[in-house]
Amino acid sequence: VNLTTPALFRTYRTALDYARADRTELEELIRSAGFFRNKAKSIRLATKEIAELHDGKVPNSMESLVALEGVGRKTANVVLGNAFGTPGGVVVDTHVNRISNRLKMTNQRDPVKVERDLTKVVPEEDWVILPHLFIQHGRKVCSARTARCSSTRSAACAAGRRLRTRVRRPLAAFRGVSGSAPVRWMRYTAARLPTGLFSWHCRQLPTRFS
Repeated sequence: VNLTTPALFRTYRTALDYARADRTELEELIRSAGFFRNKAKSIRLATKEIAELHDGKVPNSMESLVALEGVGRKTANVVLGNAFGTPGGVVVDTHVNRISNRLKMTNQRDPVKVERDLTKVVPEEDWVILPHLFIQHGRKVCSARTARCSSTRSAACAAGRRLRTRVRRPLAAFRGVSGSAPVRWMRYTAARLPTGLFSWHCRQLPTRFS
């Protein structure tokens, strides 16, 4: 997506531009993002609704956002949290779903139910940053098939727990990291610890800060 948007944003500047875009041209611009035909259709219809019903401005409420063509709760949460700074909940994509289950922060698979569980244990001020941290961790370390920690076994978290006696947390440095306790711990371990130790620290989040 990040590779697709620069050319897209140079070509279209307003909601009306997108609504009036040539379908074939729009599809070609977003082809690399996958499912480009369905996405192009949703973009044109949603921006038409934004132009006609919201004076060309993206609405800032969950109810209005999910009423737009192709916009679900995940996309609405992304917009509310990152564009308006007023998150309606926690963004749950495939990485957030997987990692929150591995960390035992939820035992649900349905994104709406996962979000409900996460909002109970994650402070509201961290609803925006937590998905970014989980997504980064999911891409770099805790992948879907086999987590890339120090052990070559697929049971990455169980292998990481064997490192427990070798891990020490410098409290003074940790206290200097901003955010609530779970987010500070994620930021601290992500920035300072070897990749092989990160899974063990993530595993401790639900109990360490309960």
